[in-house]
Amino acid sequence: MTERRKQSRRPTAIFFRNRQWRNYFEVSDRKLGHPIGHLLDITEDGMRIVSCDPIPVDKTYDYRVDLPRKVAGRNQILLEVRSVWSHKSEDTDCYETGFRIVNLMASEQPILMALVNELMAGAEDYRQKSAQNESGAEATV
Repeated sequence: MTERRKQSRRPTAIFFRNRQWRNYFEVSDRKLGHPIGHLLDITEDGMRIVSCDPIPVDKTYDYRVDLPRKVAGRNQILLEVRSVWSHKSEDTDCYETGFRIVNLMASEQPILMALVNELMAGAEDYRQKSAQNESGAEATV
């Protein structure tokens, strides 16, 4: 599959470990009102989630992403997304699905940008701490 992503992914898992959050970014269908899965990563243009059930490709969805804490004064973000790919995870019995954000209300834009920026900062903190731990391990060898 050809890579079409314009922005680098902002992984939520690194942010969890780094900030020691115990909650996850739950993704729910706004129309049906039930959970779909959990956010794995997000960019300004799209997101990837993991779910127990396969999600049909080339379909538009209205999702709500619950945030573990307030970001830009909100604890959720509302997104209209279109599924572009889906496959069974190599590590689990779950499915991973990639989405492109197709419609973002003006009120949601600052929340998305703040979330992406926080995730980027969390990933950078994690990389720096990992590098420090690796250099410390080399010094003791």
